[in-house]
Amino acid sequence: MEIIIPDFYVDLSPLERVHSSHLGTWGSVFRGEGYDLEGIRPYQHGDDARKIARKASAHHGEVMVRVNYAERNPTVFLVFDRSPKMGACDVFNPETEKWESYKHKIMKVVSGAIINGAVKNHLTIGYIDFAKGEEHFRKPEEGDEGIARIRRSSSNENFLGDEDNVSECLERLFTLKHNLPRGSLVFILSDFFVLPSEDLLGDAIDRFNLQPVIIRHPQWEMTFPQDSITIPLRDATNGVVREIFITKSEARRLHNQHEHNYQDAVAFFRSLGVDPLTFVSSDEEYCEEVFLEWADSRLRKGNR
Repeated sequence: MEIIIPDFYVDLSPLERVHSSHLGTWGSVFRGEGYDLEGIRPYQHGDDARKIARKASAHHGEVMVRVNYAERNPTVFLVFDRSPKMGACDVFNPETEKWESYKHKIMKVVSGAIINGAVKNHLTIGYIDFAKGEEHFRKPEEGDEGIARIRRSSSNENFLGDEDNVSECLERLFTLKHNLPRGSLVFILSDFFVLPSEDLLGDAIDRFNLQPVIIRHPQWEMTFPQDSITIPLRDATNGVVREIFITKSEARRLHNQHEHNYQDAVAFFRSLGVDPLTFVSSDEEYCEEVFLEWADSRLRKGNR
């Protein structure tokens, strides 16, 4: 399991100014005015006395204060698509002498840069996937230990999830009210060959600051060979790699299908008011440039 820590970070600077008991005056990606109660915590120097929760203080035997959603540290969350197509092998690593997934390598660089951005801005970051049909969840947290766990989770090579496990992840997010407050910045990494329902995605967009990240293979899903080709694929059930021969007519069909799927996914997200990010390479300079354009666009929208 190769853990990739890129040499750059994503600018995750929050866009709205609010008061945070942890960070003083800080930005927030959260929507609204911050009146929704998230919970309570022990009093810290500088807290507004008007937010003291008297009943809770009496119960705990110490001064407790109310915490609103907008006053929490902004939360970042990673959602990984663990369907077999995301883990198909076609890159041979001479160092490990193993075939590896090109898409997964892109996912590791992209998620690694997002994690770096969370660390840079002292943000909590969490993770979820549904490999093997089972939930793998890392609650949002700061600190070296929590960050290391999330890096290991994103580097796991298990791709035994259902074809529509992005939908499973989205449905689960709505139940994480304590760990994932309204307005959290959620990145979904997938090729989106299987799209969530419009209602499910629309509800997620209403609740979270949702950012789809489309992972595409530059050859098999973009400039797909127009002639017969032999490609290595890994059987997700047993890890065995075998070569698949694709005829000329099948290659053309797959080229058209992949392009059609991509255009449908982009149009689907834009119809709901979200511009997806697309990555076709794990090259760090390329990925950094894509994120720089995203951060600039995000800042312009936030200042409108």
